[in-house]
Amino acid sequence: MGIHEQILFITTDAISKQQFEKDWPNVKVVVLPITSLNGNQTYSKVGYVKLMVKRTEILNSLLQNDIELLLFEVDCLWVSNPIDECKKIALKNDMIVTSIAGRKNTAAGGFIYMKPTKAVKTLLQELNSKVRRLGKEIKGKNNNKHVSKRKNDQVYLNELINKRFGGIKYEVLPFDRYIDGKWYEMKLENRQKKHVVIIHNNWVVGNAKKLKRAKKFGHWFIDDSMKCKMDQVDRVVNRGLYV
Repeated sequence: MGIHEQILFITTDAISKQQFEKDWPNVKVVVLPITSLNGNQTYSKVGYVKLMVKRTEILNSLLQNDIELLLFEVDCLWVSNPIDECKKIALKNDMIVTSIAGRKNTAAGGFIYMKPTKAVKTLLQELNSKVRRLGKEIKGKNNNKHVSKRKNDQVYLNELINKRFGGIKYEVLPFDRYIDGKWYEMKLENRQKKHVVIIHNNWVVGNAKKLKRAKKFGHWFIDDSMKCKMDQVDRVVNRGLYV
């Protein structure tokens, strides 16, 4: 897809950086010095929310420095490259988001295209302030302690874009092409009706469950020796999800 040179991958452990630099030398990798957040972090737990606080701080910093960006999470399968479509839609918008199954007016937090416009900068500054206050609230708490689902970056983002905070102009990508983990629960005939660009492997909690589901559907491309199975990549990217 020709995107490795454009990726900034952020991790919390040096081992991930070493592996990336070995296998994908064109990907830029930054290690955050937060060893307390290494390992699996569970959605809506303190450790996960702390990562989202740090992520929002980074996004805000990049945008304030006039860097256009696409935020995406690594539990997302790219069947094709979405960047050209995002750029085209972005000509008339400040921000592009995906939606959540059953909640078409709710923006998902894991795939967001943002231009460094005045509106986006204003919104991200406010979002950053909100999540930093949340970060202070959970500071010192055990990483496995539950955090209310009403308190996270995605909830705060939706509050702001629904208010059109800062005069933000945004568009929601079509759900049948930019779909979430509910795709995996559909009947085969319904899945085949979708002309998928990306699938976000969510709606299950925990990396182990996500990995199991990805393997079941042929969407896991690493073998036991940690080598990429390029034949499987070719099957999905060049011949479709249903071959």
